[in-house]
Amino acid sequence: MQTLNMDDLQQVSGGFNLSRSAVSGAGRWVGAGAGAFAGGFTGMALGAIAGPGGMAAGGAIGANVGRVLGGRLGSFVARRSFGY
Repeated sequence: MQTLNMDDLQQVSGGFNLSRSAVSGAGRWVGAGAGAFAGGFTGMALGAIAGPGGMAAGGAIGANVGRVLGGRLGSFVARRSFGY
């Protein structure tokens, strides 16, 4: 039984860059998690000015915005860090 490495998989896939996709996906996953965490807390802090309802709404909105922006930034940083 032969173990395939990334070069073999890339050749079989028709040139699709699996390494870049793996790096980008991992960066997106980490960035989205960190962004959601930071965005949620920031949203709750800003929403606390309006009271408990604003705090809940601000946390939900902040987490969603942070998840999207953090995922994009994480993907970008990971690709640049590995030279893709």
